Amino acid sequence: MESTNEPNLEGVTMKMPKRSKLDPTLPTPPNTLMITLLLAALSLIFIGLFFWYFSANTAPVVEPISLRPTPEMNNEPESATAEAETSYFGAMATSDELDLIAADLEGTILDTLVTELPQITAELTDSRTE
Repeated sequence: MESTNEPNLEGVTMKMPKRSKLDPTLPTPPNTLMITLLLAALSLIFIGLFFWYFSANTAPVVEPISLRPTPEMNNEPESATAEAETSYFGAMATSDELDLIAADLEGTILDTLVTELPQITAELTDSRTE
């Protein structure tokens, strides 16, 4: 005789239970608290990512720094003739007509340049030796 582990169900009628613990006709109530917490957490993560993205992409406003010294910072002595020559050179014509350009060239005094040339050369050589 061969012995098998399978049960012999010949002649036995199957019986279904009359009442089970889980009634399949009743709908299972959704866990609304869990769904609400999950949606709240996802929305907080989304809002955090949104603000993080826009705060990282905004460049800070930097005011430009002036590189020119102010008159208070500039301690070089100014003479009356230097100011007069500067105002004179600033009064040149801005026209491109040849007659006005020739008049500006004739009005330029180059005699003072020849007398100041040794002083300029001495200042340049002093600045090189320092």
